[in-house]
Amino acid sequence: PCAIEDIHHGPALVRVTLRLGRDHVIKSAITQESAQLLGLRRGMRLIAAAKATAVDIAKNFPPDNRYENVLKGTVIRCARSYKGGEVTLQLPGGLVIVGFAHRGHHLQAGVTAEASIPSNAIILVRLNSSISESTVFQPDKGKISRAQDEVLASMPPEHS
Repeated sequence: PCAIEDIHHGPALVRVTLRLGRDHVIKSAITQESAQLLGLRRGMRLIAAAKATAVDIAKNFPPDNRYENVLKGTVIRCARSYKGGEVTLQLPGGLVIVGFAHRGHHLQAGVTAEASIPSNAIILVRLNSSISESTVFQPDKGKISRAQDEVLASMPPEHS
């Protein structure tokens, strides 16, 4: 779970700044319609998710604007280095991120690496126990599915 720190409404997209624990901040870009349907506000708790195939993992990324939402962690699982493949990072605080590294990445369990997640690949899920369903939105795609509250029952409640 994460909490909304800031919301910036642009002409077409809404940029949402999200705090993951104490040490990490990421940004999501969603449509104005999705932001309105989610009822976003500062302090609101959400789930931020991305498909693993959208997450790039490398030893480190160049310090330029091509890479968004760069998070540093420790490799806890790693596929074949020579061909590239799935890598699992654990961030300080315990959050786990799964993504893919390119061929010849030379990563292995125990080393420090970085994950980069494009802001338009981050999906926001509103947690709200006062309605019968929680609605899932994907940036630039609108509503993609509905998940019954029971699926999210184990998540912490939203704090106002």
